[in-house]
Amino acid sequence: MTRFLSIGGKEVFIKAEFWWQKQHNKRDWRKLGDLKEDGGMGFRVMSKFNIALLAKQGWRLICYPDSLLARSLGNLPSFTWRIKDLLEKGMRWRVGSGEHISIWNGAWVHENKWREELIRNTFHQEEAEKILCIPIPSEKEADSMVWSAEASGTYTVRSGYKLLLQNDQDINLQTSQSQYKPLYKKNWLMDLPTKIKILVWKSLNNFLPTQTNLFRRKLVSSTTCPRCSQNEETMEHVFRDCPLVHDIWARLGIGWTLDQNQFQFKDWIKGIFENQSNHKVRTVMCALWAVWTARNK
Repeated sequence: MTRFLSIGGKEVFIKAEFWWQKQHNKRDWRKLGDLKEDGGMGFRVMSKFNIALLAKQGWRLICYPDSLLARSLGNLPSFTWRIKDLLEKGMRWRVGSGEHISIWNGAWVHENKWREELIRNTFHQEEAEKILCIPIPSEKEADSMVWSAEASGTYTVRSGYKLLLQNDQDINLQTSQSQYKPLYKKNWLMDLPTKIKILVWKSLNNFLPTQTNLFRRKLVSSTTCPRCSQNEETMEHVFRDCPLVHDIWARLGIGWTLDQNQFQFKDWIKGIFENQSNHKVRTVMCALWAVWTARNK
């Protein structure tokens, strides 16, 4: 079957086969394709990456409307419509003379100054203040398009791809997950073996096959911890609340973390990452990996 797939399709197939080879490891592919800072694995979503690549050509058409490329591709409807939404989301005007910026055909710029009275009479106060804060060059120059997702103002495939992924996320989800971005980013930046960072990533996303997760998938008949037989085996129990791990944390000199059992696992780790030195954070990450490995020998 794979011989009929494109190179991008084969890449997706290989990664999916690796991550889904065991039933309890199955996860939505879209989650694995999220950016690492958003809790994903950063696997490239080829369909979106292709659009980001096409948008690079679209950006060149905008910047160089008289080029041979513009004459060749400018009127192809399939090409235009595939990249239209992405470019519209990221493009902004850099105000020069104001002659090419039409907002209800209003003449917004007069002698290199905003027509303040017209703007205040047209927009709400907050919007008017933002417009008036847009700098206008002292010397008259043409209006130009810039790409808002890059400080340079020039479109890049990387920023276009990132914008596509962010637009796919639910707004409420973006707000709730934004507090964890530094946590995910720090995890991947730690100077540790990749296997440890992947284990921590799985634990933060509740992807590990604890008894609770296996029971939810109807793979076991009980959620009770098979080691202590006292409580449900959740992520918090495995790494923090199980009596068998208390001595480990105490020996590592970080037994104080056990006093924070009112927090869910993700917030517990977030507090450690935010308030402790990188050395302590690495110690905790290695301990998480050692605990999980020992419990599953």
